[in-house]
Amino acid sequence: MKKVLILEDEEVLGSIYKKKLEIEGFEVHWVKSLADVEKIIKKYKIDIVVLDYGLKEEKRCGLDILPFVRASLPESYVAMLSNYSESYLQKKALDEGADVYFVKMNTSPQILIHHLKNIDN
Repeated sequence: MKKVLILEDEEVLGSIYKKKLEIEGFEVHWVKSLADVEKIIKKYKIDIVVLDYGLKEEKRCGLDILPFVRASLPESYVAMLSNYSESYLQKKALDEGADVYFVKMNTSPQILIHHLKNIDN
């Protein structure tokens, strides 16, 4: 069973991702803060990390924790989710170690989950 860590501060989206991934057989750890990402990574061997780019309650964003994620889980697959579609942000996320960048407005939970189900790691 693959372990997925999702950083998503939007309650509705986070619960949808969690529920749908669990139905597909993933073990899901859903967190809403960067500090909780660090706690989960230190506690579990995570296979897939999904980071929300923008976090309403924090001064930092999902991109800020990407170096820690990559250093701690070099073999894990990292997907960045964002409300921002600017190409320079997409490039920055990919340059800093994300494997894929999804714009939320263009990516339904079903598309994200389909993508994650087809990762070979």
